[in-house]
Amino acid sequence: MKSGRFYTTLARHYTSQDDGTHIKAVDEVMGLVGLHIIRKTKSAPYFIYTTFEQADNITDANGNAIEDEDGNYRSVLKNVTPMTPNVISNNAGPGTTQTFAPPKSYPAGPNKQLYYQNIQSQNAPDKNHGLLDGGIILVNKRINDIPDEIIYANKQAHDAIRSYAAPRNFKSPPVWLYYKLINVQHVPLGDKISGIDRFPRSTYYQANSVIETDYNLQRFSGEFDDFRAKKFTISDFTKNGNDLKNVSHSGKSVNMGGCMGCHGNAQAAGSGFSFIFLDAPVKAPEWDTKSLNSSKFRRFINYPARP
Repeated sequence: MKSGRFYTTLARHYTSQDDGTHIKAVDEVMGLVGLHIIRKTKSAPYFIYTTFEQADNITDANGNAIEDEDGNYRSVLKNVTPMTPNVISNNAGPGTTQTFAPPKSYPAGPNKQLYYQNIQSQNAPDKNHGLLDGGIILVNKRINDIPDEIIYANKQAHDAIRSYAAPRNFKSPPVWLYYKLINVQHVPLGDKISGIDRFPRSTYYQANSVIETDYNLQRFSGEFDDFRAKKFTISDFTKNGNDLKNVSHSGKSVNMGGCMGCHGNAQAAGSGFSFIFLDAPVKAPEWDTKSLNSSKFRRFINYPARP
């Protein structure tokens, strides 16, 4: 965050004080690395899914960003797999479950790269979540590149920010110069062939590198085999072997991928496209245990005062 390239704010997160039965709220200044905006406008017939990232999320082993602020690659990446180890999925078919080719080895450490690590199956609720769990998985680049149209939109936005800032002599460049749009889903895309990846992949499989780092979230379509039981393999087929549909579109149902398809699973479960409403019912707001000073009070009353 000291780089000045992050939007920072006081954020609340929760830590376990013992075995997980007692949770403590912690307020700490954090930097924004990724952001989803999901909105329903008056004119749009669908929820619109938009995702943004900080410019330096995906780096090489030395910590150098592989993309610029607009989303272009800084250099040509030759013979580089999106992840290390290379994740190879054997997609589910009618009556079969998705499996992964076992890697020969896992990295010893992340160095300065983005990575993820799945909890080991024996520690998972159902003892078999179906994902690779032998070690850390490094992110070398995106599975699906940022589309050229989005890169151009980022350049236009950044140019506009620079034009605004130039005559105002800010002490430092606006931090929003270091954030970029990754993609937008505004309408479901149909004609998905079950079990097969197809164009336009970047928009169909829209995903954020730090919010959906895991391979199955980067390539999501269909549904999880058993979300409530925490079995996170995915399939484009129903239990009866038929083509699965997860989002309705113009009177028809389609198998959508990415953000829209994933949240379609929550919609089908009756929680209005929201996994928060599905798994975390809140009966009343949590009371702030810290002192309520005049600054916090003014911040609070701004919310009910808004139209």
